[in-house]
Amino acid sequence: MDGDAFSRAQEHLAHGRTQEAEAALTQLLPANPGVAELHASLGMIAGSTGRHALAAQRLERACELDPQQAVYWHNCGEALRLTSRLQDAERAFRRAIAIDPEFIAPYDSLIVVVQIAHGRALAASDAA
Repeated sequence: MDGDAFSRAQEHLAHGRTQEAEAALTQLLPANPGVAELHASLGMIAGSTGRHALAAQRLERACELDPQQAVYWHNCGEALRLTSRLQDAERAFRRAIAIDPEFIAPYDSLIVVVQIAHGRALAASDAA
């Protein structure tokens, strides 16, 4: 991967130039389809701009490519939660916890997903 181009993209991100960062990363992707960090970065950009389905897709790919990155699984779970894929989100959070039990964020996210699912189950039973 072109490290200079990736560094420039990260610099764009650091300065809030999301469109420029996304364009730079997207240009790197065809020559580097197996680089998890590219997919993860593009997923985070998509999520930060409200494109949660695309974020989930990109982050799922990052997790496939580098399945030992707890932060990828956590971020993927957040994107999945925001697309109402609660069971998939729960699995992603549990995977993040299994990889790095000291990483606190997935625990909080898992609680939220379980509460949402429980609330939906209660609403469904009340409606029946």
